[in-house]
Amino acid sequence: MPAIGTTKFCANHQPEPIPPLTSPADADSIIVRIRDVPATGRVNEVATSLLGTVKALQPDNALKVRIRKFSKQTLTCTRRYALLQNLRIGLRFVGEWAYLWKMTDEQIKAAEKKAERLVAARAKKGKKS
Repeated sequence: MPAIGTTKFCANHQPEPIPPLTSPADADSIIVRIRDVPATGRVNEVATSLLGTVKALQPDNALKVRIRKFSKQTLTCTRRYALLQNLRIGLRFVGEWAYLWKMTDEQIKAAEKKAERLVAARAKKGKKS
């Protein structure tokens, strides 16, 4: 079949016209506020259990766990859950082990200073590029 008009398509192979959006509900993507995002119904039970254990630790103790038993994702999820409860916990991976502990005020201040230095260094690096 010959092409119709100035297109490359014949009458049988014309692309379907895209109808205009009549309402935001018809859109494939919509911008919403973060507070409008529904919470997930799932909770990592292992991470919450680990968080309870870390909370019960004495200030000079740390929890040592095997990574093959508790995945890195579970351990970082534990850290996020702690942040939601305004608790800062340290997490360090050494070989096949991971260590979790409640951070002291000095450790929190040192971590914040390090974060500020990294932000400043990245901003400085970005200006050179």
